[in-house]
Amino acid sequence: MATKDGKKSGGRKKGTPNKRTATVTEYLNNKGANPVEYLSDRLLESAKAGDTEKADYIAVCLLPYHSPKLTAMKIDANVEVETRAEWLQKIADD
Repeated sequence: MATKDGKKSGGRKKGTPNKRTATVTEYLNNKGANPVEYLSDRLLESAKAGDTEKADYIAVCLLPYHSPKLTAMKIDANVEVETRAEWLQKIADD
């Protein structure tokens, strides 16, 4: 729970899985199952069979396991923009 000044205290540390996630992961590991490997195999099979729609869908599902999501960055910039007419006038004056 957050304190009056907004600082968080207690709870799980960042990156610690909750009980359900830990239970499911342990279960899959005990069974020797790996969903990412399974989907990777299905992706290759679909692509070889020419089922691009299915392969694309599977690729999108696997993407978070391959590449991290990008976050937006705020950029404060002061940019001067000249219009096309101003640019043409500048060229004509030279």
